[in-house]
Amino acid sequence: MPTIAKLEIIPLIYRLPQGGAYGMARGLTSTRQASLVKLTTDDGVEGIGEAWGPPAVTKAYLDLIASYFVGREVYGFEHATSAILSTHYHFGIQNQMTSCLSGIDIACLDAIGKMLSLPVVKLLGGPERDRLPIYASGGYFTEMPEKDFPEQLERLRVTGVKRVKIKIGAGSQSDSERVSIARNLLGDDTGIIVDANGNYTSDEALESMRRIADYGIEWYEEPLPPLDFGDMPLYALARRCRSRLAKRSTLHGTLSDCLTCAPSTLSSPTCQCAEAFGPDARSLCWLASITCVCRHMCGEAESGWRRPVISSHRSQIIRTAGTSCSRR
Repeated sequence: MPTIAKLEIIPLIYRLPQGGAYGMARGLTSTRQASLVKLTTDDGVEGIGEAWGPPAVTKAYLDLIASYFVGREVYGFEHATSAILSTHYHFGIQNQMTSCLSGIDIACLDAIGKMLSLPVVKLLGGPERDRLPIYASGGYFTEMPEKDFPEQLERLRVTGVKRVKIKIGAGSQSDSERVSIARNLLGDDTGIIVDANGNYTSDEALESMRRIADYGIEWYEEPLPPLDFGDMPLYALARRCRSRLAKRSTLHGTLSDCLTCAPSTLSSPTCQCAEAFGPDARSLCWLASITCVCRHMCGEAESGWRRPVISSHRSQIIRTAGTSCSRR
């Protein structure tokens, strides 16, 4: 049986020009970074995955965990991941190690698909459907928001996309102003999704939700920090607002990011929990098209996944029944 002979990191870094920084309410960045993870088997088959975050950190984690994979049968990669999470439990799962594992996971699936001449989606159960709705992300915070925010929205409007996600989280007044501008520019027929990036306490999040509720928000992403286990859990917050909520790794609105949460090892159990307990689930593919073939985007879109939505960052065109997705 083919074994994993080599794992490599290929850094992807783009530095924006001066004045071009953009981001969220928590801060802006002028650098976009990710990594390709290249896997080679002992018989020369290559698989490619992608890991979110700074390549130098991903590389450091790869140096730590590569020995769990190298020499192992490529079909047994999930056992290596389980061993890593057990041995290095003190690192937790919200870090660059999990992103690195995600890239390896995807690379293994890609290699297996090539060996069997099958699209990855068939390896993981087959597609549940051949089309999914998408949303486009824009409306970021920038250094010149008064000028940049409307321009970002206009570029999205002319594409005809049916759903748009914008950044909020700088206070309820700011949220109301940004959502109002978005609704006026995008029109009533475009769904609006908002993302506070966990920048609120429960009281602040509730006030924000109340201020923007009349604009018909489809989805409120990360109102609270991922590890906020305070006196108002997300499900209680949901009962007091009129927007669907999404918070990573919670069970009232599940947001699964396949670049920071290994598709078959971590994302699938999350989605199975969502199906068991009944909340809405959403899948986030933040940078790459390569990961859209994973089953948790199309093959597991069953009863627990109500209206699955894929994030179309960078204007991706989703082809869920094929072996990959292409960009426009």
